Amino acid sequence: LFLDLDHFKNINDSYGHTIGDEVLITAGNIMRDCIREQDTLARIGGDEFVILLENISDSLETCRVAEKILSQLSQIPPIDNANTTLTASIGISIYPNDATTVDEILRNADTAMYQAKKNGRNDYSYYEPALTYEIQKQLEIEAELRHALTSSEFELYYQPIFASSDNKVVATEALIRWNHPEKGQIPPGIFIPISEKSELIGKIGTWVLKNAYSQGREWLNEGFEFERISVNLSMRQLISGCCEQINAILNETSFPANKLELEITETLLMEKGDIAISELAQLQALGISIAMDDFGTGYSSLHQIRTLPLNKLKIDRSFIMELPDNQEDVILAKMIISMGKNLSLKVVAEGVETEEQRQFLLDEGCDLLQGFLLGKPMPAIELQQLFSKLA
Repeated sequence: LFLDLDHFKNINDSYGHTIGDEVLITAGNIMRDCIREQDTLARIGGDEFVILLENISDSLETCRVAEKILSQLSQIPPIDNANTTLTASIGISIYPNDATTVDEILRNADTAMYQAKKNGRNDYSYYEPALTYEIQKQLEIEAELRHALTSSEFELYYQPIFASSDNKVVATEALIRWNHPEKGQIPPGIFIPISEKSELIGKIGTWVLKNAYSQGREWLNEGFEFERISVNLSMRQLISGCCEQINAILNETSFPANKLELEITETLLMEKGDIAISELAQLQALGISIAMDDFGTGYSSLHQIRTLPLNKLKIDRSFIMELPDNQEDVILAKMIISMGKNLSLKVVAEGVETEEQRQFLLDEGCDLLQGFLLGKPMPAIELQQLFSKLA
């Protein structure tokens, strides 16, 4: 069994390594109590453990051990008043069915563990040969991404954001595109999840920030007015020191902080907790606007929204798609718009694709609109032409 503690880094970041070490010790003791004396438990790095179950009668034994470990880990009590809620992802590889060497069985169990993470974490997964092919494809894309970073294969597209009141372009969202020399344009939905599993998301994120700021500076120099350029911030970017890095890029590109907006997802903000709030508050103090993207898809409460350093809510497109016919979506959209007004937050509707949706949102007082009805993501030169046209 190859076991990885889910989001363990968040515990270290939020509460320090002393608490983190206590959690590791507690988790190790729990795992030891879930196996037999003849079995072997080893910590092989950071938050990764390997368990060797010997002389098992059938694969169900591994299943029972995995389920017992997951159940016991979820019951770890708070340590020094710290919220140390813990889950794990477990990959299972069986000798000799899945492999005949130590290296192979470890590699296959590791592969199965990543499948458990992909399934939503707090789960276990058995190794299947098809997983190896999937991992190989991911490694291939990762290698191509490294090459893309040094070969000018990335490009930023910009989707205009309109004021609902007068249909004026007031902002734009920077969206990365990958122009692969052989495969054509690869959508971010394919390569961003892979880059987030490695250190590449940090490098790609920095590239996006630098290029978006530089483009924004160029537009300002040419006399084009806009309120903000919006850039998405990933989970791996929102770490301690994030504010310093972003401020340094602002200084390097001479782009004003009050023209920048950073988008973070509701799930990311809830998972990162205190460290995210601290970094975002520092960014907001610089004059940077903070927007919660995909709002409505997570589990944040009204109290949490009220206390977070936010300037804007972006209603997730899934609640816009069936407006105004779906009554549940009508209620949710009205509620979010009302919440935004009561908390003095601007509200953006994403995914506006029909005139009926636009009219409904206008009638309800939604501040800003974004979607294919008004403008698709486009290269910088095309948005510049749109600025000129609407000036």
